[in-house]
Amino acid sequence: MAAVIEAEGLRHAYPDGRGGAVRALDGVSLSLAAGEWLAVAGANGSGKSTLAKALNGLLVPDEGEVRVLGRSTRDPDGQRAARRHVGIVFQNPDNQIVAPVVADDVAFGPENLGVPGPEIGRRVEDALSAVGLWELRDEPSAGLSGGQKQRLAIAGALAMLPQAIVFDEATSMLDPVGRQSVVATVKELRRTRGLAVVWITHHLEEAALADRVLVLAAGRVALEGAPGEVLPRAAELAALGLAPPPAVAVAEGLREAGLAVPQGVVTLEGLVDALCPFPSST
Repeated sequence: MAAVIEAEGLRHAYPDGRGGAVRALDGVSLSLAAGEWLAVAGANGSGKSTLAKALNGLLVPDEGEVRVLGRSTRDPDGQRAARRHVGIVFQNPDNQIVAPVVADDVAFGPENLGVPGPEIGRRVEDALSAVGLWELRDEPSAGLSGGQKQRLAIAGALAMLPQAIVFDEATSMLDPVGRQSVVATVKELRRTRGLAVVWITHHLEEAALADRVLVLAAGRVALEGAPGEVLPRAAELAALGLAPPPAVAVAEGLREAGLAVPQGVVTLEGLVDALCPFPSST
C-alpha cells in the first residue's frame, strides 16, 4: 500500500536559553500507509508534538526528511502540499477556532485556498455532517462543548480534503464523554473515508485502537509494533513513564489467578471476548 507520509532520520533541537540545545527528535523514522492508524505514544518531553508538526510541514527538521505523497517538506511547494494533505488537530480546542459561527469556521481553510463558493458550501456541509455537527452549523462556536469543539476542528481539517490527519493529544483536555465522542468520530472517518491517522497520545487505551504503535523516549523510537506486541510490555512502558491500558493490567491479574487469558489482549472488548469461553462460577 502506498505511503502517505514517510519520515527518515528526523533530528531536531531547540535552544535551551543557556547557549545550548535540547534535542527533541533524535533519528526518528516512520511510514504511514493510506488508511492506516498509527499511534505515537510517549511521556511529556518525548518529542511527540515536534514530530506532529514535522509530519504536517509546520516544522522542517534540522536533519532528515519528511515526504508527503512523495514530496519533501524541505521544498516550499512540498511544504505547502503537506499542509493541505495532512490535517492537524491540536490539544486545546479553543486555540483552533477562528470564526464565531460553526459553519464559517469550517469554511475558513478552503476560503484561504481560493476554493469557489459553491464548492466551499459543499465541503462545509460534508465535513460538518461527517462529525455530527451539521445541525449546529449556525450556532456560535464558543457555545460548543469541548468534545464538540474538537469535532469542529476535525471538520475544519476535513474541509481541506486531506489524505491524513495528525491528532496531537487531541483528547487530553476533554472529559471522558468528550474523549469518547472524538475517538468514535475518528474511527468512523477512518472506516468510511479511508483516512490515514496519526494519533499522538499518552493514553495507551487509545493507542490500543491503532494498527501500529510507536513509543518515543527522549526523541528516539523506543518501542514499535502492533498493539498486542507493544502494550503488554508493562515494565518497559513504566520505565518510559507510561501506564499500560487497564485491560492489560486486568488480564495479567487474571492470569496470576489461574485463568488462561491469552497474551496480546489490550482492550476491554478483547478481554470480554477472551473471557466468554470460561464457565460462570455461579
